[in-house]
Amino acid sequence: MHSIEHAAAGSAEEDVAIYLGFVEAATRHGATAVAERMLSGDFVEHGVGADRPAAEVLAGLLARQARFPDAEWTIEQLVGVGGLVLCHVTMTCSQVSGRVERGSETVIARVRSGRLVECWRVEEGALRPSEGTSRSAT
Repeated sequence: MHSIEHAAAGSAEEDVAIYLGFVEAATRHGATAVAERMLSGDFVEHGVGADRPAAEVLAGLLARQARFPDAEWTIEQLVGVGGLVLCHVTMTCSQVSGRVERGSETVIARVRSGRLVECWRVEEGALRPSEGTSRSAT
């Protein structure tokens, strides 16, 4: 568990830029190494069922990108304060069947010394993992 205090905190704008850079790199095929460098060595995503290490989070983001390749993402809220970044997004994706998938997620990420060190994620709608499956669709 990371302490509440954060060393070498950047500005809120820098923290937001680091978070957005990570999301961009983590969702592009072939950019996983870039995304990995943006995470601290002990990065963890805290979840309801269990915590997940960086490798699982990255794999889940790529799997979600493959599941919803034509998704339109809208940032509804993006705030950086005190070494934390809060991001709430909505997603809409039309499936081949004509069905429209919708979902949203809220992520709170802690940034320290220019890297993400931990985050918390809540997913709703189509972005929620199916019952009885692993959380691979981050």
